[in-house]
Amino acid sequence: MAADGVAPAAPKVDGGMARNGLFLQRLADILAVYIQRPGIIEATAWGAACLAAMGCGTFGSPENVRRLWHAEASFEPRSDPSSRQRELSGLHAALRRVVRQG
Repeated sequence: MAADGVAPAAPKVDGGMARNGLFLQRLADILAVYIQRPGIIEATAWGAACLAAMGCGTFGSPENVRRLWHAEASFEPRSDPSSRQRELSGLHAALRRVVRQG
């Protein structure tokens, strides 16, 4: 995302993998960003329900929906730059192996 000029200050994650705290900590370490996990893990379904509620007039605006969001957990990067670089190098090597095999 940063290569595309987009760098969110604190990405919010959802879905099945968001339940895994170890995964989210590693993600925070590798990306060197603060990550937030919402109280409602299945945010796609929740978002669809909120859009439907807005369509019926239950929520007057997106701001009213935004106020309902809260972080259940947060993950701060803890790794030092050399560890982060080592992790990134390993990730890139694994991706190259997968691309060659596919």
